Amino acid sequence: MRGSYKLPNRNLFGRGIYQRISGSYGIVWDGGDALGDTPLINANYAIGKEIFPNLTAELGYSLNYGGIEGFMAKYHDDAPHSCSHDLNLTLRFNDGQKGFFGNMTWGWAFKGLNGIYGDIELGYRFTNVLNGAVLGADLELSAGVAPSFSYWTNGADGID
Repeated sequence: MRGSYKLPNRNLFGRGIYQRISGSYGIVWDGGDALGDTPLINANYAIGKEIFPNLTAELGYSLNYGGIEGFMAKYHDDAPHSCSHDLNLTLRFNDGQKGFFGNMTWGWAFKGLNGIYGDIELGYRFTNVLNGAVLGADLELSAGVAPSFSYWTNGADGID
C-alpha cells in the first residue's frame, strides 16, 4: 500500500516551494527466511519546486524500516535496529500530454546503512488503456538503472 500527499501550502517561504509527505507499507509473507513475517515501512518528507514546466526538483528525507534495507542495516552494518535513514535529491520529468516521464534520484544513507545510491528511470505512459464507467487504468513501460557506492555494505559498489 502506497500513498502521497502534497500539503496545501504550495508557496512555502514565498518561493513557490511545496511540501510532500509519502509512505508505503507492506509485509513479507515468507516465514522461511530472515525477512519473513516482517513489516516494510517507508516514510518520506520532501520539499520541492517546479524548475521548468514538467520538471520538478525535490530534496527529501526517508526512513525505511524492515525489508532488505533493514536486514542489511541490522545484520551486515551492525546497526542495533532494522532502520535506515537517508537524504535524497530527486529530479522528476512528467509530460502528461505526450506520456513521457523520468526520475533521477541520488541519495546518501547516513544511519543504518552508510553510502550513496542512485535510481534512474525513463518511461512512457499509455493513458486510459482500460476505461470503464467506474474503474480505469493506465499502462506504464519503463526502464531503469540503480548504481550504489558502499550502500549495501562497506566497499561494495554495484549496479542493478
